[in-house]
Amino acid sequence: MAMVVADRALAQDGWLCVAEQAAGMRYDRTAREWVATPFRTTGEDYVVRRADGGDVALWRELLQHPSVEFLWVAGEDGKRARYPCEGDFRRGLLRCRIFGTVDFTINRDTLRYQSYYQGGWLSGRTGDEPDTDSPSITIGRCSPL
Repeated sequence: MAMVVADRALAQDGWLCVAEQAAGMRYDRTAREWVATPFRTTGEDYVVRRADGGDVALWRELLQHPSVEFLWVAGEDGKRARYPCEGDFRRGLLRCRIFGTVDFTINRDTLRYQSYYQGGWLSGRTGDEPDTDSPSITIGRCSPL
């Protein structure tokens, strides 16, 4: 039975990954400091799927590198933009970089994912800006498409 499940996961062409929990740091303007806080996960669903010819052509053009090779793409569910993932699964993990700022990793064996958004902490944002760009981590589960 376990071999059948593993074989299906290896042959899978894509997943829908749905956020379950998120937390991070937000700037509290009253206290004038960054504080830990939970975040809503509404709408943070991702699709991970095998790259097709259109994906490869687009990223070769955007990166201006004709030998760009990737097998998978990831992006927000319902949106056209898909971002290339690094190579193929290694030890069951696939890493993708979405929007250039979100590190997204899916575990094909556990069907879990984790994403991390760097946010404004490292750039020195203080909360004076309208959007303080809060760093966050999101976890969720994936199901086969």
